[in-house]
Amino acid sequence: MIDTTPPVHPATARIEANLQEHFGPQAGRLERAAEHFETAKAKLYRSGDGQPMYAPEEHQQRLDGLLADYDAVGAEVKATAEEAIAAGRQELAKLDGSSPLDRLTADEQQAASVRALFVREDAETLPLGQLTARVRAVLASGDRVDAYLLGRYAGARLDADRQRSPGQSLERAALAEVLTELQGRLADPKAGEKRTKAEQRISSAQVLGGKVRMKRLHLDGTVAADAEAMRRRYAF
Repeated sequence: MIDTTPPVHPATARIEANLQEHFGPQAGRLERAAEHFETAKAKLYRSGDGQPMYAPEEHQQRLDGLLADYDAVGAEVKATAEEAIAAGRQELAKLDGSSPLDRLTADEQQAASVRALFVREDAETLPLGQLTARVRAVLASGDRVDAYLLGRYAGARLDADRQRSPGQSLERAALAEVLTELQGRLADPKAGEKRTKAEQRISSAQVLGGKVRMKRLHLDGTVAADAEAMRRRYAF
């Protein structure tokens, strides 16, 4: 037998996989609510001729009741999605505003406050060549406190030096190179992974919220009515 099932686009498959990963239980609950609606709705019609089993007013009341059951589930699922979106955006804002200082322990932060004045003075007064050597020494020692302080103050020195005299020199290039390595020492090694996860969770939450609405439009007949209107409009 030839399989006539249309292939799923890779992007669609990836979106669905992410949805199941982040919100599998909620998506499943929504599916079950929609299936319950369809099953219960079918029982409102006679099996023989497909006509409603009840008078128009009662039929509509029962149909509205089934939609209300779905809406109750949909509201809870949508609330979960909105909470996840807010939490994800908060995580992204935290990553965007993170400081190397946050990577230091409480004792290291205390030590930094004690050393800051001396490191700042050196960063502002040492010739660039000596300052570069100082940064290399800190890289070799692995001292996180001096790494933070030099990353901050030597970076400010380099910026100020460039503003006073635009252009590039070998000494500036050497300092910029070691500063990049120094600042990387205190960067969160998992920042990229955290950002990707937060963005994927936000995207999946948005998909989940969209499913709540789209299923509702299918269940209440809006999609079918719009399709029929379109068919009539463009029928020849």
